[in-house]
Amino acid sequence: FSVTTPEGRLTAYAKFRGSLDGSSVAWWYRGIQYGVVDLAPKRLWAVQGLQVTSFKRREDGSFDNVFRDLMLYQHLATGDLLREFRNPYTGETVAPAPQVMGPMALIYSRSGAALKDMQNMPPNMDTDWRVDRAVINGGDLILHEEGYSRVTEGPARRVVNDFITLQGRLSDAEDPNLVNAPARYSYCTLSSWPPFMAMGGREGHMMGRGNARKIQSRSELDPALVDQLQRVE
Repeated sequence: FSVTTPEGRLTAYAKFRGSLDGSSVAWWYRGIQYGVVDLAPKRLWAVQGLQVTSFKRREDGSFDNVFRDLMLYQHLATGDLLREFRNPYTGETVAPAPQVMGPMALIYSRSGAALKDMQNMPPNMDTDWRVDRAVINGGDLILHEEGYSRVTEGPARRVVNDFITLQGRLSDAEDPNLVNAPARYSYCTLSSWPPFMAMGGREGHMMGRGNARKIQSRSELDPALVDQLQRVE
């Protein structure tokens, strides 16, 4: 197949993000989040987490996807779990709890992703997701993802925008005998203030950046992260 066609791009995406045999695949990510007021970014905390995802091809060529995410807030200097944090904008002490998302069930097609079912997510959440055309850079294949999620009512009201650059080897994407291709991604997020910061309508927003890589076994994770994950699972 050709990654320049919508069908080929979708297959390559499923192979990079997950595995074409339907098995679950894990991603380890880490990043930094900032508060932004008057276009001035302020480092707040680090994040690390684990995502687990699976893709199963449907008869019409689209994919069923199941996605889970566990994200930890960490001290910037030490990497320890962040149990309390002094909000620099309000002076109040807040408690950023680990963020558990999913499982979310989606359908990925040539036109994007449609949400089918979700658990451990705010009610009334709406999401749009798409993967742009393939970019070939030397021996690499680059796929740009954009996701827009909104909760418009209730105490969890928030808007989150995700921009992801997924990258792997073009030869892996085009190899018909390879179902699970090594990959990595970098990301940027723009979002409204998280509810736990209790910003009370103050102007500004959150920004995040980071990177992730696909892992094959738990042994690839930092032992300190494994310990933290075990304490919150």
